[in-house]
Amino acid sequence: MAYYEYVPENPLDFTHPFMTISQMKKMLTRNYEKPRDYYLYGESPEELITDLEKQIDEVFPNGIDESELRMPVLVFPIPTGEMWAPVKYCFIVKHDANGITYIYSPIRIPFLENNGGFLQKKDNIV
Repeated sequence: MAYYEYVPENPLDFTHPFMTISQMKKMLTRNYEKPRDYYLYGESPEELITDLEKQIDEVFPNGIDESELRMPVLVFPIPTGEMWAPVKYCFIVKHDANGITYIYSPIRIPFLENNGGFLQKKDNIV
């Protein structure tokens, strides 16, 4: 799967609504506790966590080196328009030394592509 890379001109410091990868895994596990009154895609939290880890491996094939990051990699689910497809995730990476923020998304985000506050790249597929 291709991921699109977006780079805000100004560092993204508003991070509290996002989760770290470990927080997302804990939330997925908690969401399977009974009782629940909503449907979750997948038979178990392990299935969803495995899918999340697969997407992490696609974006970060060499693993995540957090030694140069200001904070752990952040993650959030993004709607794909596919009703019964597994959840897709976006990832936010913020470097410490220069403060540059990268946003990786499995689907195009026209707002980020057309917003003057984001650096434009000729080909932003990673």
